[in-house]
Amino acid sequence: GGQKAYPDAFVRIIGFDNVRQVQLISFIAYKPPGCEESGGN
Repeated sequence: GGQKAYPDAFVRIIGFDNVRQVQLISFIAYKPPGCEESGGN
């Protein structure tokens, strides 16, 4: 389903934008963990 597209996109962005790896990591970390729990359920 589309849910899998979310994690795949994140991984692709990190690998594609190696120069902005730091920024991407910060953005992901900034995201709240509640979102993941909601999607899993």
